[in-house]
Amino acid sequence: MDGLGGGQGIAAGERLAIDAHASVVPPDVFALFASTIARTGPLPTLMEWDNDVPAFSTLMGEAARIEEALATQGENEMARAGERETERVSCPS
Repeated sequence: MDGLGGGQGIAAGERLAIDAHASVVPPDVFALFASTIARTGPLPTLMEWDNDVPAFSTLMGEAARIEEALATQGENEMARAGERETERVSCPS
């Protein structure tokens, strides 16, 4: 994944997706992003929008959606790290 950008919609079962960076991030692409950061933890993320740039409020809404997903995964990572540390400390030697 090189960045999040809106593209043209594709029907279920189709194998081609064209990322035109010209609309909001489609739900299936955002789900892939969320799934990826759930496995990896938060990563630097770039939202791309090259064509048909919308109102600033739309851009900020997309940025907020991405930041929320990253923050949620960051909180999950900290919780998992705390659980691992608790297990490490409480295990008898």
